[in-house]
Amino acid sequence: LHNLNHRGFSVIYVKDALWVGTAGGISRSIDEGLNWEAFAFHEDPGHISGNFVTALAAQKSPTIPDHFNIWAATWKANDPKEYYGLSVSENDGASWRIALSDSTELQPGEYLIDRYGPLHVHNIGFGGDSTVYAAADGALWFSQDLGHTWAPLDEIYDPTTGENFRNVDFFSAVWEETSDAIWVGTNAGLAEGRFNHDTGTFSWRIHRSFKPAGVDGTPNTYAYPSPFSPKRGQLTRFQVPASSSISAELKIMNFNMESVYSSGSMLLPGGGTNEMSGYGAIQWDGRDSDGDLVANGVYFYRVKVGSNTWWGKVMVLD
Repeated sequence: LHNLNHRGFSVIYVKDALWVGTAGGISRSIDEGLNWEAFAFHEDPGHISGNFVTALAAQKSPTIPDHFNIWAATWKANDPKEYYGLSVSENDGASWRIALSDSTELQPGEYLIDRYGPLHVHNIGFGGDSTVYAAADGALWFSQDLGHTWAPLDEIYDPTTGENFRNVDFFSAVWEETSDAIWVGTNAGLAEGRFNHDTGTFSWRIHRSFKPAGVDGTPNTYAYPSPFSPKRGQLTRFQVPASSSISAELKIMNFNMESVYSSGSMLLPGGGTNEMSGYGAIQWDGRDSDGDLVANGVYFYRVKVGSNTWWGKVMVLD
């Protein structure tokens, strides 16, 4: 029970080698588990950043035929000198490079932890020969040079619905080679990005499971998710009927029916096709009109959509 290597979180099998990410580092076996080689944190260069290994992934080497680079999401564990990072080995574990970490410099004088907090990488994906994606809390990081330089992916915006991903946590990223597309899993839904080689940008579509408001017994408005956590960067959405572009307004009131937030007039895209038909959602980030986070509790909301007015409730729970 006290051997942290027995607590496994991630497993991959690459070229007759079994790699296991655990709460005590990385273990590797080349004889079906009879013998093991261990890789753990050490403050000297050439080791992983932390012993809590949440994800492992194998990337085909673009320079060495029939060889794979091993990537690991390496979180801080027991040693106070450990830190959150993304570690990679290009020589079967003989040495490790910290490709991305809390202290990665985004621009002169600003480090990753200053803007995004600790680097909690949940999963690793690949696209093309040298592109690496790191799905983490607060951002989807990408590198086009095997992890030597990094940047957060540009805003994910869906022009069909008018929605975007803001302050979301990324849990997975998978590249679809046949169509030059990336699929991204988050705590706010699934996103599909189609890469345009002419512009060098992605065209995004956000997929969520929902019921159109006011259809087949569904209320004319409802909030989802509810409860939601603004401190974690979550948004709630107030679903309304919107079969075509239409003006809308949102007002939030506390339990004393005092005004907390008002959006002013906005235009909902509406319309759409297939599962987007009749779509309409107004977002709220849990902040009042001064930009401050509201307190925990139940809030009433009023939505005006065209000539219609509907009421509902939503809960904030941090």
